[in-house]
Amino acid sequence: MKRLVAFLCLLTLAACGNDGAGTGGLKGVFSGAFGNRAAPPDLSRSLTPQAIARFNGPLIYVAVLGNGVQAGLTPGPRNGAVQQWNTVDGASLSFRDGVLTASRGLGGDLIAADVTDVVAALRQGHDTAERVHRYLNHENALEIHAFKCEYTRPGREPVQTLAGAYTAQRIDETCFDSKGTRIENAYWIDGAGVVRRSTQWLGPYAGYLDIQRLKDR
Repeated sequence: MKRLVAFLCLLTLAACGNDGAGTGGLKGVFSGAFGNRAAPPDLSRSLTPQAIARFNGPLIYVAVLGNGVQAGLTPGPRNGAVQQWNTVDGASLSFRDGVLTASRGLGGDLIAADVTDVVAALRQGHDTAERVHRYLNHENALEIHAFKCEYTRPGREPVQTLAGAYTAQRIDETCFDSKGTRIENAYWIDGAGVVRRSTQWLGPYAGYLDIQRLKDR
């Protein structure tokens, strides 16, 4: 748990330039927000559209739905279609076309997820897909979960993010594995094909994440 908290509570973002309206404009939001407090503050109250607009570079916001811990992440290396997003201490989440594929530095990490079918379902309108997750458990042993997934499309609807409101296509994903695990993810994809907001299951350790794409550049 300490490694997860260290990852998600590290709210001082990496420098993205020397512009005082860039990281400097947000350091007061992210720096030292937790300290030794028993409960995390509501970072979302400080991340106003104006503060986000002043930030110099792409930015995503992540909240752990189970405990309210929140953080901001900035882009790291890109490997083909997979984009990594980092905290300043090197912990990370990785995504393929907005779908979570890996985590590092949390403990109980998602080592890799094969989401090729999932991306095709989201982009091409398929009704079913398969996904395979590989985790390191608390004994540092590899666990594999293979899921069969189904998709429903309620239609276009307004979706609110900290950066503002969008009209987006909502796609709901329901998956089961042979071990009885059920996951329910949701994606809101805007007119440009960007997953503007999503709720995605990271794994049995962290549970669900609320992920918002706040700034693209």
